Amino acid sequence: MSYLGRSAKLSLKAQEKVSFLATAGQTVKTGLSYTPSFIEVYVNGVLLTDTTDFTATNGNSITFTVALLLNDEVTVISLKTFTVADHYNKTEADTLLAAKATTTEVATKLPLAGGTMTGNLILNGTVSASKMFTPPLYATDTAANTGGANVNGGIYHNTTDKVLKSFNGSTWRSSGSAQVFTSTYDFLQDNSATSLHRLNNTLNDTGGIYTATSTGASFTTTNKFGSHAINTMGDSTYIDIAGIPQIYAVSLWYYCVGSDNGYIVDFRHDAPNNGRSYLYTQSGGGSQNINWTNDTTTSGSTGNMWINGTVFNTGQYNFTAGNWYHIVMSANSTDTHRTWDQGIRIGNRCDGTTAGNAGYFDQIRTFNRALIQADVTALYAETET
Repeated sequence: MSYLGRSAKLSLKAQEKVSFLATAGQTVKTGLSYTPSFIEVYVNGVLLTDTTDFTATNGNSITFTVALLLNDEVTVISLKTFTVADHYNKTEADTLLAAKATTTEVATKLPLAGGTMTGNLILNGTVSASKMFTPPLYATDTAANTGGANVNGGIYHNTTDKVLKSFNGSTWRSSGSAQVFTSTYDFLQDNSATSLHRLNNTLNDTGGIYTATSTGASFTTTNKFGSHAINTMGDSTYIDIAGIPQIYAVSLWYYCVGSDNGYIVDFRHDAPNNGRSYLYTQSGGGSQNINWTNDTTTSGSTGNMWINGTVFNTGQYNFTAGNWYHIVMSANSTDTHRTWDQGIRIGNRCDGTTAGNAGYFDQIRTFNRALIQADVTALYAETET
């Protein structure tokens, strides 16, 4: 059969055709099957216009705008739709292209092999790498070594000791149970620390080796760092930190109490009469003082000294009660009286029990090398978060 007009949907070839002769005045044809918008209707060979000449919206019937005449020849062609298998629509394709553009941009700035990134790096989700060590909550030295954590500064929590251990480049060493973000043990970051006594209601060494012992001393909440300091007020009151193989420098915070006199630190307490060195205060000059002319600071006995970050090597330094002071003593080439290989006593003398009323002490550190001004400046500026 010939048709007048031209199909607007030539690209859709698959079709079904229904033909019938109209009755007089017929306006509706039912019993059809089509997809709305994919239908062509011809009357006597003339292609009708959708929505103008007929309505076809429900998929099973059509309604003619003008009633048909008797025996009008009507042909209904239902055009079949189809979908291409395994394809992306426009929205999906746009998403993929955007992702590829982002990946390409990152690759140009940070190559997959090597490269350096500057600025902040924000990652969402889990980060993984083929050679990234994730330390377990508890482990052993062997497990930490196997996992690759044995690099200088590496830290893990030991299963047996229940303490943090840090790797100093050759061996694992206890870092104590203190939180990592407070009072760094190896403060100068060069493995020079031999002990750190934070004195937060415990005499433990944060390094895990040289636990102090107390004779009459008590903890006080008048502290410089953490929660507590140590109170050594009294002629028979002190703490000993024994057994340290060789001390080259001591850093501590001293809180002046009253106007009496007392020992701050006394060295080599296991052999007190064998040329030991010491530092003690005299009464007066504010509340208490130390003077370079008395035997507490005689040249050749105490090495280099700093108070509150400033060199003290002459004259008199006055302490005022109720204040904290940072004191550093460090070995030097003329320090002939110092054989600091037996440990130290804080708050009293080693050859008797008099002169024990200097005050309180906090954050006591010892080092295995002499300190210089830059070290002292950093220690004096130490803060705790």
